[in-house]
Amino acid sequence: MDKVFGMSELDEVAGELLGAFPGAKVFAFHGSMGAGKTTLIARICRILGVKAPASSPTFSLVNEYPLASGGCIHHMDLYRLEDEREAFEAGLEETLHSGDTCLVEWPERAPGILPPDTVNVWLEVQPDGHRRIRVQIPARNG
Repeated sequence: MDKVFGMSELDEVAGELLGAFPGAKVFAFHGSMGAGKTTLIARICRILGVKAPASSPTFSLVNEYPLASGGCIHHMDLYRLEDEREAFEAGLEETLHSGDTCLVEWPERAPGILPPDTVNVWLEVQPDGHRRIRVQIPARNG
């Protein structure tokens, strides 16, 4: 997936992303401050059935959004972490391997805790204010 889009197309882009990776559990969102990571994640949460508004977990590291169908979505923001050691100490690795959907902002702060099948999503602000989304398809075994 490589697409330039306007913010009015965010629901469509979120749906396309989820549709392209139906079995994926961990998505890592890369991009500069203000690129739209949290906004895109909020739309993804809504599509997946989260009723409460999704917001950035910058200070809490993880927000959990329960799903009516059971389980929950974990929204992580690793921006304030110094290194991977802090991520391990916070128990984030366990959450990432829980089988629940995990949406991770600032994954470059602790790349070693991410599962190998993580879907990497890059968001870039374009000169005209649109966004470009690029997605790296995880390596498939077998």
